[in-house]
Amino acid sequence: MIIARFKHKDEDIVIKQYPNGLYYNHYSYNKERDIGNCIAGGYDSLAEAERMVYQHRPLAKKEG
Repeated sequence: MIIARFKHKDEDIVIKQYPNGLYYNHYSYNKERDIGNCIAGGYDSLAEAERMVYQHRPLAKKEG
């Protein structure tokens, strides 16, 4: 399930929470395929996953 969305230039980034309760960052997310080109995670919290988005993409903007 997608929990948060970010935009970095032309790149879409989403954070998903998996059934195991962990959070995963999907960089260069492709909504048609429902997967990112690069996936990072299992983070224990949404805050930790968001912190990692900003660490890897400092200029990312959270959407919605």
